[in-house]
Amino acid sequence: MKKNKGKRKIYILYTEKSEKEFLQLSQMTDKYEVFYQFIDSEKMVRKILEKNKGKDILYLTPSIKLLKIFSELKDYSEFLENSMKAIYIKQKLEILVKNKPVEDFFRRIFDIVMSITLLLLTSPIWMLTIILVKIDIGIIECLKSPMKFIKNPSFFIQKRIGKDRKIIKVIKFRSMVIHNFDDYSKYASEKDERITWIGNIIRKTRIDEIPQIINVLKGEMSFIGPRPEWDILGYEYEKRIPNYQLHYSILPGITGWAQIQYIYGSGVEDAKIKLSYELFYLKHQSILLDLIIIMKTIKVIFLRKGM
Repeated sequence: MKKNKGKRKIYILYTEKSEKEFLQLSQMTDKYEVFYQFIDSEKMVRKILEKNKGKDILYLTPSIKLLKIFSELKDYSEFLENSMKAIYIKQKLEILVKNKPVEDFFRRIFDIVMSITLLLLTSPIWMLTIILVKIDIGIIECLKSPMKFIKNPSFFIQKRIGKDRKIIKVIKFRSMVIHNFDDYSKYASEKDERITWIGNIIRKTRIDEIPQIINVLKGEMSFIGPRPEWDILGYEYEKRIPNYQLHYSILPGITGWAQIQYIYGSGVEDAKIKLSYELFYLKHQSILLDLIIIMKTIKVIFLRKGM
């Protein structure tokens, strides 16, 4: 009870039972005490309003019908976008990525200049990380068999879905032992047994992401944009998540609005939450928003929180 002290109450009234899972994407529980109520009649709404009369409660609903009847109710979609900086993914969306040639030009120039600069500045980190990843088989083993050390891969290349559903090969420093993906979960957990000792370090410090600079330099990615999804998972999300195809409207990024708003998760439910933030970025994309993302990303890295 103490945890919810001081939080404003929000009642989310919905008229379709299947809708609830999408209404829970807002992550409002950090700021509000949220209650979900299925509504099967107008009479039920009146009872709720009468019962809580005089209380400081915000009533939200995605139902256009209820919004027309009850002035006390506010549009869930508008609240989510204005207050939580996310988009209600189940609504009919017509988010069009506007052609901004000037902004796109400067964004590409920024990507190229930053890629070259970071490649030069991080070159010592590259060399050290390459060696440390190679010796994850054990120092004694490396000394006994130098060829094993040389052949042990430092990089991990994975197929991801890029802009316009084009398949790209994303490059990262290898943070896991070499294994058969069919024998393990598609998602990495916090204490995943596959993660090596050096892998754990480079994941927490985001060093494993550095090689993606090459993808940015090649024009396959940008520094800022939706997270490029593993093709196997991406195809699954397309079938199970409304409007997921909009994810491919722009170049994917190393960091983005979704990554800084919601810590890295796994599974379809987390993918829905990520998409709600990514759609907000697609709709409100600007150089100012990009600068905010860069500043917040730097903060996330120094606080060692996952993205």
